[in-house]
Amino acid sequence: DLKVALAEIRIRSTLEGILQKKKLAVNNGDSPEIHAQKVDKLKVLSESLANSSIKAEKRISDHRLQKEEALTVRVVKANEADEREKEIVAEISELEKQRDQLEAELKKEDELSKSISACKVEAKVLHTWINFLEDTWLLQSSYVENKNKQVVEELERHEDYFVNFAITLLSAYKWRVISLCPLGIIVLLQKELGPSISRISKFVENLKKLSESARNDDSKESNPRKHLEEEYLGYETTIITIFSVVENLREHFNAKHGTTSRKDDPKVKELFDDIEKLRVEFETIERPILEMETPKVDSPDERPQEILSPHPPLESTQPKLD
Repeated sequence: DLKVALAEIRIRSTLEGILQKKKLAVNNGDSPEIHAQKVDKLKVLSESLANSSIKAEKRISDHRLQKEEALTVRVVKANEADEREKEIVAEISELEKQRDQLEAELKKEDELSKSISACKVEAKVLHTWINFLEDTWLLQSSYVENKNKQVVEELERHEDYFVNFAITLLSAYKWRVISLCPLGIIVLLQKELGPSISRISKFVENLKKLSESARNDDSKESNPRKHLEEEYLGYETTIITIFSVVENLREHFNAKHGTTSRKDDPKVKELFDDIEKLRVEFETIERPILEMETPKVDSPDERPQEILSPHPPLESTQPKLD
């Protein structure tokens, strides 16, 4: 502080004057009394200067504390101002966003008003188009109804043709199966290939003889067993094929097309039942194991054994009729 400095300067100047006087007094040879007075004055002055110095230091310390407190308050207020400024900036940003949203909504309202006007125009066009479609629908319905009548008539003609075709085909297959599946062929083949237990030794000898004959001559005359097996396989393949075709025909015949059904034709049903009985009869006939289907045995000690087995279940070997 300037006042404190000025007071200190004055004190120092006074002290310097006193010291000058003391110097002169020493040089002049003051008396002890004068010297004692001067010493007392100097002590008083020194104490006064010390007190003044203490007071000045206290004032300086107080002034420094005040400045520090003021600085702290200013820093706090500055921080508060910064925080408030940030809040204000955030509020301004939020307000700007709201303004942008309001402007966008106003634009949408303008676009909606324009689209409403356009929709009104389109509604008029659509009303005209609906009237046109209703008129054309009436014409199309009439046309479709006439076409449906024609299709129904053609379908009925096709049904009649298919029923007649099925009756003819099933009748032919029925008699063909009967002619191809006589018990005589199976019994004859069983007599040749299915030995009984009492004649197994003789059957083994016959097999050896037939095998030796087959090595020397493969003709039908010298190898009747092979010829008989081939004939049996041919009949069996033909019968299985016929049953497969009949099964596909049954599936196609029982299929429904629209409201028309071909199930209830009694003639066709009767033919299917007859052929089914023949199929069951054929499957119940025991099928012998053929030499053509059995691998040859090299060891003479091993004896071929033949058993009778039922025919395997008939599976479809023909493509389905469409």
